[in-house]
Amino acid sequence: MQENNNNENNVVDPIKDRRDLGDKTIDAVENFMNTTNHIEEHNKEDIKKHKTNAMLCYIPFVVFYFIITGKYKESNYLHFHANQGIVLTLVYVFAAIVANILKIVFSRESLIINDTPMIIDFVCYVLYCVGFLLTLFGIINVSNDASKELPVVGKFKILK
Repeated sequence: MQENNNNENNVVDPIKDRRDLGDKTIDAVENFMNTTNHIEEHNKEDIKKHKTNAMLCYIPFVVFYFIITGKYKESNYLHFHANQGIVLTLVYVFAAIVANILKIVFSRESLIINDTPMIIDFVCYVLYCVGFLLTLFGIINVSNDASKELPVVGKFKILK
């Protein structure tokens, strides 16, 4: 009887070890969002002084104001976020170009309506949503005093 009890304790219950799809999805999103944080490269006074401008850098095309005026050169912190903002703006431009090309190639024109297949509209919607989520990610990071790279596109350095 004692031996039989030990065997039952050693058996792995497959239901307890199995993680559901929600847990796996949450882990995947956390790993995707866990990018390099460059906060140690910036001092607290610099962060405090340029926090608002760093947030504005994540609004597409607003970042060009900081680049044209050269304000991004005033601060290492602002320089980092201006670079992330210009990359994000390029993501929006890329999404718009791809969306327009897909609509031109796959639209069926008639005399009455210009009909685009639903899947193409969905792909365009997803492209714009990715840009919007990256914008939110950048603004949230700045509001939390972080200097995290944007997922996927954050490694690109355009500003020297």
